[in-house]
Amino acid sequence: MTKDITKLLKGKPTISKAKTSKVTKPSTKKKLTATIKETPITQNTSTKKKVTINDKTFEYEEKMHSSTCRILGTHGVRFQSKLYSELMKTHKENFLNNNNNGHDTKKLRFQIASFDLDDTLIQTKSGFKFGKSADDWKFKYPEIQEKGKLTEWIMKANEDCKDDETTTIPIMVIFTNQGGVTNNHDSNEPKSKSLLKLLTKLQLILDSSPLAEVPTLIYASTKKSKKDLQNGVGSDDQLHSSFRKPGIGMFEQLKMDLGDGVGVGVGIDGVLIDMEKSFYVGDAAGRKSDFSDSDKKFAENVGLKFYTPEEFFV
Repeated sequence: MTKDITKLLKGKPTISKAKTSKVTKPSTKKKLTATIKETPITQNTSTKKKVTINDKTFEYEEKMHSSTCRILGTHGVRFQSKLYSELMKTHKENFLNNNNNGHDTKKLRFQIASFDLDDTLIQTKSGFKFGKSADDWKFKYPEIQEKGKLTEWIMKANEDCKDDETTTIPIMVIFTNQGGVTNNHDSNEPKSKSLLKLLTKLQLILDSSPLAEVPTLIYASTKKSKKDLQNGVGSDDQLHSSFRKPGIGMFEQLKMDLGDGVGVGVGIDGVLIDMEKSFYVGDAAGRKSDFSDSDKKFAENVGLKFYTPEEFFV
């Protein structure tokens, strides 16, 4: 028997607040200290990985940045919450133990609540279109934090998913285009300021309430540096294009990672995503006031039910 997710949803994370002090002299603008709350790995360890998108297989290097963050070639980054890691570890151990003992293993199925990030889950505190620092963000709707809509969905999904033949794992996933963020190919080079800012921002978001109380994955698409473009190194250009919404690359990466997380390939031994009960929420819906329809098209391309933020949260 797997652990019920409600047993993992204990306590609330402590959110540190910056101390304020009186300033006697004119203050100077401080540079952003781009550090992750978790101790970053000092030596990047890279692993060759493959992902298949639209029947084409791409190879890339996955580099460990911290215990919660992996850098995917030059085309993206992936974060996973501690609760997600604990949950997957439990299911993987049970799956392997049952197989080794010759027991019939339950089929594994994932139910996904997925979201865009900017102007869907968060907005800037400063009022500018783009955040000026890694902590220039706040949740956009009170329903997210005050009413705990995300935690409520996970808890309800867990109760509704009980089945003698299938183990359903409800998780939250964020898919975000970050086309202004430069991701270097050479791990010996200093990371770009834009990438450090993004890594810090995503870790802060992942550690915040209510996300820290929900099993969460974050995928962000990034771009090559000019130097890498000139030298023809880094992730395949088609992989970059596919990883950016409305391309399906981030969703295909998710499917691969879910299979790896429980120790089997996706689609093998019943590891599937429940597409009927899963959904995607995003603000780029092609309305008159929207900058594009990339979120709506992304949902259509991967086959998920689509909601605007107003429909889902308000």
